[in-house]
Amino acid sequence: MRLLKESGVQIVMLTGDNSVTANSVAKALALDGVKAGVLPEDKYKHLQELQAHGHVVAMAANWTSSLASGASRSPSVHR
Repeated sequence: MRLLKESGVQIVMLTGDNSVTANSVAKALALDGVKAGVLPEDKYKHLQELQAHGHVVAMAANWTSSLASGASRSPSVHR
């Protein structure tokens, strides 16, 4: 995480967890952002929004969320 941040990578967590849990994890990991309460089927939409704003997106996810979000339809790193 430290190396990614030192390289200028912004790390944002999209999670279905509640905001208390998500913010606690985000703070502990020094993430740049967190969006809690995201349904699996909406995660892919959030990735597309980031891309639309010119961000290169990489995704790490558990198997269930990946399939439900549509990530299985596309590569792990998106331009």
